[in-house]
Amino acid sequence: MLSLTGNELSQKIFEFSNDGILILSIDENRIIEVNPAVTKMLGFSREDLLSMNISNIQPRGVDLIKKYTEQVITNRAEWTNELTFKTKSDKLILVEVSASIITIDNQNYLISMVRDIGCRKQIEEQLRLFSFTDGLTGIANRRKLDEYMDIEWRRAIRYELPISVIMIDIDYFKPYNDTYGHLQGDICLKAVASIIQKSLIRPGDLCARYGGEEFIVLLSDTDEKGSLHIANKINCNLANEKIKHCKSDINTFVTVSMGLASIVPTSKNTSSQLISKADQALYQAKREGRNKIIRFLEDENYCPNKSATSSL
Repeated sequence: MLSLTGNELSQKIFEFSNDGILILSIDENRIIEVNPAVTKMLGFSREDLLSMNISNIQPRGVDLIKKYTEQVITNRAEWTNELTFKTKSDKLILVEVSASIITIDNQNYLISMVRDIGCRKQIEEQLRLFSFTDGLTGIANRRKLDEYMDIEWRRAIRYELPISVIMIDIDYFKPYNDTYGHLQGDICLKAVASIIQKSLIRPGDLCARYGGEEFIVLLSDTDEKGSLHIANKINCNLANEKIKHCKSDINTFVTVSMGLASIVPTSKNTSSQLISKADQALYQAKREGRNKIIRFLEDENYCPNKSATSSL
């Protein structure tokens, strides 16, 4: 049976830990010991690192040691933070550092557990992007729309800028699905989403899937004239694709109906009211025969029949 003393066990843990362990002299800001995981992470040999100051691998290291050492001593607890370390090849890696004070022969040292979290951060970012993306079409989903709308709405209020919304619905999509099958229906949805996305001019313009065969376009710093231009561009690009639809009552190709609404918002308005107006205009476009662009008229006595129609 293997028998280890406390010191021997600590040494084995130090040597075989998957996390880097780095010990610093607080008074001199000098690296006095590292384990193999640190040398593997940074690409330096142990001898290289023992001849270095902490600032050689972390430019702000001296200031950070001073700051966090004071915190640890004051609170009598460890601190954890995310820092960038520089490797031998001058590559910057993101690491999570957890440090605490140890006292040896009446002298304080900072012992740090160091973990490379670059891959974890990449995975987290991928998951974050995935959570904001519609799984079928690859464009933004409702969650992304809500977040982006909140940002742009507050910006529009602050700078008194116009903001516009276009609600888009594929005409007679149920008959399309029934005729061509759901697989082809999914292909159609992806094609329409791609056409809408490519029709947008600025990087800040957002196209999102609103649900089913409905899409929404958010145009910040855009008035009614600008949104109508984008709507006509979407319609033109869709017509050029000539996606066959033999069961449409109005065309032999896939068409869309669109509802537009624009406003220079104030603190008295809400973004949901703007979307509701665009949705009302879309509903009117469908009532009037589909394959139309209807603009919501900002009028206190508004009713659907007062919407302005753009002939296609």
